Parts: sequence; structure tokens; C-alpha cells
Amino acid sequence: MFGEIAEVRGREPYRTLARKAAAFVDRVVFVGSETNFKLYRSAAVAGGLSRDRIDHVHHAHEAVALLRDELREGDVVLIRGRWQQALGRVGLALSGRDVKCRANPCPFKRMLCDICPMLEQPFTGLGVPVEAEA
Repeated sequence: MFGEIAEVRGREPYRTLARKAAAFVDRVVFVGSETNFKLYRSAAVAGGLSRDRIDHVHHAHEAVALLRDELREGDVVLIRGRWQQALGRVGLALSGRDVKCRANPCPFKRMLCDICPMLEQPFTGLGVPVEAEA
């Protein structure tokens, strides 16, 4: 699972990452903008990854919903994205933590999700916890 790339600007980093990933992954979930997803997908397909093995979501909780029923014992998930996306929530949720935070972007710079006091709160990042989503 890959998120947005913050370290560099432009299109080439997405293409490079996708070409490299296509050589060794079975499936990709891209979390982020539609524009960057299209760059990523076209390069991953060119690198040999089947188009139906590439998905796009906008937020971490959507990635959890997509992967939760699909993963099996022994599967390996690589999670990489900008700190603002707080993709650590995906790994925590898939491992059984009750992740309710929906902040996007995360307002807590350099705080790991596993120690964040808002992880298990219905938190949107707007400053206060909110009622849980239906």
C-alpha cells in the first residue's frame, strides 16, 4: 500500500515507485489523489502488474475496509506514505486495534499512530472528538 510522496515533487517518483513495485507485489492499494494514482497505475501496468490488482482510495480507513476481508495469514503488507496521511492506522486496524480516527491530514506532527491518544476516538482532526460515524 502506497500513499502520497512528500519528499520530492513531480510525476517521475510515482512512475519509478510503481515500476519497481510491479516487479514484486501481488496487489497495490494507492491512498491519495486521483492524479497521482493515475500516474502510479499507468507505470505499474507498464511494469507488468495487472490493472485489476491496483486499487485507489482517498483515506486510510477506506484502505482498511478494502483489505480487511482479503488478507490471509502469511500475507505481507508494505505500508508507505506521508506522515500526514497517518497510514500507520491501517496496520493497527488490520492487526485488531479499534481505530476510529478519521483525521486527514493528521494534525499531530511526528506522533506515531500507535501512541496517539486520538486513535480510538472518533476524531476528524478538527480539534475535538466527534460522534462516531453511522
